[in-house]
Amino acid sequence: MRFAPKTPTDEAGLVAVQSDAFYYAFGLSRGEQGELVLRVRQRDGEEDPARGEVVAEQPLELASGAPVHLRIDVRGPEVDFAYSLDGESFEAVVTGADGRTLSSMHAGGFVGALIGLYAEGDG
Repeated sequence: MRFAPKTPTDEAGLVAVQSDAFYYAFGLSRGEQGELVLRVRQRDGEEDPARGEVVAEQPLELASGAPVHLRIDVRGPEVDFAYSLDGESFEAVVTGADGRTLSSMHAGGFVGALIGLYAEGDG
């Protein structure tokens, strides 16, 4: 993916979603000081904020216009988030996150979780 976020609310990447209230988002954004960051957010129910809670935020050194490769691995009760700058060697950002967020048993519904692309921002 190639993305140039301008503000901390600009974010794009991968989302694993059970519903609007139960999901994980893993994307490239800006930190509060303007630095590039990889961010993992989780929403685990209606009582969580609409944008979820930040699970992890990691600074990223990335040349302008260079791609970053994102990966979400769902392994039953656990979810892993990793990135790569070359598309071959991946570095973990979060390992073993709670996979129940994506389960029909915990979140309700019957369709199951989906993984796809997302982008959001204020402008």
